[in-house]
Amino acid sequence: MIQTGQTISRSFAQLMVTITTDRDYARSREENSLTEKPKDFVEGFGYGSKAALTGVASGVSGVFYRPVIMAKRQGVTGFFKGVYQGVTGLGLKPASGLLDMISKTAEGCKNTLLVFERKSSISRTRQPRPFYGYKNEIKKFNPSHALLINNILFELQQGEFQHNHFLELKLILPHLLMLTEEHLFLIESK
Repeated sequence: MIQTGQTISRSFAQLMVTITTDRDYARSREENSLTEKPKDFVEGFGYGSKAALTGVASGVSGVFYRPVIMAKRQGVTGFFKGVYQGVTGLGLKPASGLLDMISKTAEGCKNTLLVFERKSSISRTRQPRPFYGYKNEIKKFNPSHALLINNILFELQQGEFQHNHFLELKLILPHLLMLTEEHLFLIESK
């Protein structure tokens, strides 16, 4: 829904800028759009506020300076094009800036939500690898060793045996036999 609002407001803002035929404003707006990518809501609101203020300033000042600039470029016909750009820009540039503000704020909001979504979806895919004996040797990963060692040694007697150096694990139903350098455990499974 945020993406839709962002796209619609950006499209209407672009339409308004196109109607004004002010290529200088359109170019600077496009450059800002490409370089200002908000990472979060606050940054999006900041970029959006800047776009809104730029739209208002360009709209108000364009009434006076667009006819002069266009007259210098194209003469008498340029003057009348400049008057058109100034008059249409007076209403459309601030409206375009407001829509850009909505678009940038929505983009920042969307990116903020994506950050929280990525953080919540990170989870361990497997248990940590166990090390074997005093030398902390590494053997081929065994998921049952990893699961049982990381759970059993840390939970037995409130973690009293967590620093034992694991050697081997055998399942002898209904018991589990675990050998460490320090102890031999016979654990009853329920």
